[in-house]
Amino acid sequence: MADFVLAHKDASDAGIQHRDISPSNIIIVEDPDTKECAGNLIDWEFARFDSDNEATAYDRTVRVYLVLLSVY
Repeated sequence: MADFVLAHKDASDAGIQHRDISPSNIIIVEDPDTKECAGNLIDWEFARFDSDNEATAYDRTVRVYLVLLSVY
């Protein structure tokens, strides 16, 4: 569960609000090599960006991608 909490914090720090956190939007995946499990926050369709009126779609996509990379 700590992984999903970190993902939410990283998104928040990047100016992204998930806005739809629920048990069905958290998945647990297992790394096939290490057999370690990690929690992932999914379903970002309702996300809101702090600077939505200024950011382009490209900017928003890059920010979400970088936040997701920080979790892995």
